[in-house]
Amino acid sequence: MVRESLSIVLSGEAGQGVQTIEAFLMEAISHRYHVFSTKEVMSRVRGGNNSVEIRISGEPV
Repeated sequence: MVRESLSIVLSGEAGQGVQTIEAFLMEAISHRYHVFSTKEVMSRVRGGNNSVEIRISGEPV
């Protein structure tokens, strides 16, 4: 059980499945814990990385 909170950061280029992994983790974890997700999407034209941070906690934060 998560007593404090835990943050998971996923990062990758566009098309590598970062959003798919985020959706899977959110669905799997949200049944038991409080979760919050935020995204940072960079320009694909410039070759930027997309990142997702998922925060997991046993209690509302």
